[in-house]
Amino acid sequence: MTKNPNNPKNKQDKLKQEKLKQDKNIIASHTGVTRSKLILVSSLLAAALILGYFFFRNDTPEVQKTEVKGVLPQPAEVNSGIDSVLRNFGIENKWIRDAKENPKTQKNSSQLWFSKDVMIPVELPATNVNLELTSFLREKNLLVRTVEDPRSKNLRMDVLSSTDTVRGRIGQIRLSYSDSVKRISSAVCIILDSIEYLSLEDAGKIINSGEEFSVIMPLRNDKADFQSLITDRKRDYLVELTYGGEESYEADFREGMSEKEWRSKIRSLCFNFPSMSGIILRGKNLPQSFANSIREEFEKFGMKVFADTNFVDAWYKSEKPERLLTELKNRTGSGSKKLVMITSLSAADFEELTSKSAALRKRGFRFIDFKEISNKDKKETTADSVSSKPKQVQKKK
Repeated sequence: MTKNPNNPKNKQDKLKQEKLKQDKNIIASHTGVTRSKLILVSSLLAAALILGYFFFRNDTPEVQKTEVKGVLPQPAEVNSGIDSVLRNFGIENKWIRDAKENPKTQKNSSQLWFSKDVMIPVELPATNVNLELTSFLREKNLLVRTVEDPRSKNLRMDVLSSTDTVRGRIGQIRLSYSDSVKRISSAVCIILDSIEYLSLEDAGKIINSGEEFSVIMPLRNDKADFQSLITDRKRDYLVELTYGGEESYEADFREGMSEKEWRSKIRSLCFNFPSMSGIILRGKNLPQSFANSIREEFEKFGMKVFADTNFVDAWYKSEKPERLLTELKNRTGSGSKKLVMITSLSAADFEELTSKSAALRKRGFRFIDFKEISNKDKKETTADSVSSKPKQVQKKK
């Protein structure tokens, strides 16, 4: 049945539908405005929070404050401990000045336990000193805040109490680089002799270590395993040659030896061991003219010969590592800047020497191989050596 559009009832229904549609449009319009306002308000609130964070936050570097159990140490204990740490780096007492006695800083440091101005040589990283000092002070229940000058790389260390925040800073250390101070140290080369008399396993532990040193290459044919161990590891090595009488059949060069024979021997050595960084020539009755001829022949192949008279021997039967380090320190104290030490060590001795030499490394001693130390001064090479082989032991090649 078709609806009559002119029917009054139908007209009323149509008007109601149009009215309802208009109301929905109005509601939708208001809802859209409300959502827009909510989004705008939320955005403004978020922006305000972000700005407030950056405005009110504190840009001052924070000190890591950890709860430390224990009481504060005595000022004298801390003061002497700091000086001890500095001395371990080879820093002399005259390089350490009391800033509390300086009129320029006296006002700001008079109430402190200590205030030190420390001059350090340019070759000593200030960060290494800072690390050791910080470790010591933390063990004493103190906190450290370190600031580095971006230009000079000098450091200022503020020491604070970890249990008394009222007093705040109790000490200050300034580490400043200076060209006017030099540590007493030397470049050291250790040459290990007689390594072929160790087991191949022990020799491997030494040769494969990360330490810088050189070895005497064994020349006997039955020591090929040791030769390969040295060359495969690219360990720096020297060759030791001897001179003896006409009947000294174990000597490399003998009295009465023909020129053709000794020249051939030199060529063979240079061919078989092209990477040797030096040749040590030993012999009590070696004629100077013959020594010069041997030296000149080796120099044709670019090899450097060192006479045994360049070495000062000292014989040690026990406590080798300790006595070697003592000898090293004594010679350095006497003014030696380059030291070449020839010694024979067991694997245990080598490990002990490596461990005990750490204190010298901290003081500025450098342990290098023979090639590097001989290149430091090609015009004049002086080798101060210490051989720890017993006199009665004679090597056989």
